[in-house]
Order: sequence, then C-alpha cells, then structure tokens
Amino acid sequence: PSRAGRSLERRRDVPLPRVAEQSADYSVGAAPEGQPFAFASSPQWPSRGELASLRCRMAAAIGLVDAGRHAPGIRQLRSTIGALARRHDWARARDGALKLGEALLRRGQPRGAQAVLDEAREYGNRSGEQASLIDVTTMYGHAWIDLGRLEEAEISTSSALGAARAANEHTRAASASCALARCLFWRGHYGDAEIALEQPRGLPLPPQLTLAITRLAARIAVGRGDLTAAMAHVTDAL
Repeated sequence: PSRAGRSLERRRDVPLPRVAEQSADYSVGAAPEGQPFAFASSPQWPSRGELASLRCRMAAAIGLVDAGRHAPGIRQLRSTIGALARRHDWARARDGALKLGEALLRRGQPRGAQAVLDEAREYGNRSGEQASLIDVTTMYGHAWIDLGRLEEAEISTSSALGAARAANEHTRAASASCALARCLFWRGHYGDAEIALEQPRGLPLPPQLTLAITRLAARIAVGRGDLTAAMAHVTDAL
C-alpha cells in the first residue's frame, strides 16, 4: 500500500478521543425569579421515600437562606416547592412558598414576593388550613409597603390583624400588628403606629418577632420626638 494508505491504517488502530460531557440535568426546573409556579394538570404520585427526600431538600434550602446564601437557597426552594406541588403535598409547598416570599422581600424584590405569595395562598386553600392565609396577607402587606403602596398595605395588614384576632392566633396577631404599625409609621401616623404596636402582656412571642417589634418601637419613638423612649427600646433590643 502507499504511504497514505499505511498512515490511514495506523489511524484506525488508535481509539478516537471522546468529548467529556456532563450528563444533562433533568431535575425539576426552577421558575424564573418573580414568576409564579405552574400547577401540574395531573399529580405526580410520589414513590416510596420521595416526599421525605423533598422535605429534607426544602429544609436544606431554608438553611441556606437563613445562613445568608440566598442565591442557591432560593433556587433550591423554587425547584422543591414545584416538586411538592406536583405531588399535591400542599402544606409543605405552602410553607416553602412563605419562606421563599420572605427571602425575596429581604432581597428587595416585593413584586417577585407577591407572585410567590399568590401561590402560597392557593396552596393554603388546597391544604385546608386557613390560619396560614393570615401569614400570606401579612407578608403581602409588607410587600405593598416596600412598593410604596401604603393604602393597599394598610388594608392588607388591617385585614390580617382582624383575622388573627378573630381566630385567637396571638402570635400571628402580633406579626400583623407589627406590619400595620410599620405601614402607619411610613404614613407619618406615629401615634396610631404606637397604638397598633402595643401587645397584650404576658403572651410569649418568638424572639425574632420580639426583636422586630422592639426595633420598630424605637423608630416610632424617634418619629414622635421621644428620644428617651427610643434609647430605652434600643437598649432592650441590644
């Protein structure tokens, strides 16, 4: 054979290189930021242990958000909430959506938070637990405040406060009254804000909520020109 033919034969004996390629990710896709989740037309019934795995995944995502790793935590929350909703685990999907809405509010994305809260409301309706709708309405009020829509915020927070008191949910009532007081503060109604922030004595509240109430009380006192009270609240917060 010719020199070209012998060269070709030698090439055939050498294995061809293969391009290294990562396997495609076919896991549940995350919705674009600020976009609501789409409900599946038919549920995907979970296999054995799948719901427990998804719940652990959601807990890990919440841990990332709480640790300040918002970007990966939010991505993981979105995908997990969608997977839980497709499997009709409405209660867990609702809890995840509430946490996601809170994270988006902290990141200054009130419109995105409201889109997520709309889904949380739907999940709450489907789960049959009405008390969680108070949380949705309260957070919606915070989003309206961040958007500068103070009239809508006052309507939303007042509605949440009334519903919480009617249901005898004192922790949710305290959270809603804090949101209402924040709205009134930004409207310049410092006296009304101080009244709205007053809590019944002797009822235990979560430490994070207690801190939020104390910090807001200090701001309201500054607005009223009572610097002595403001410093007292700051000392309590510290």
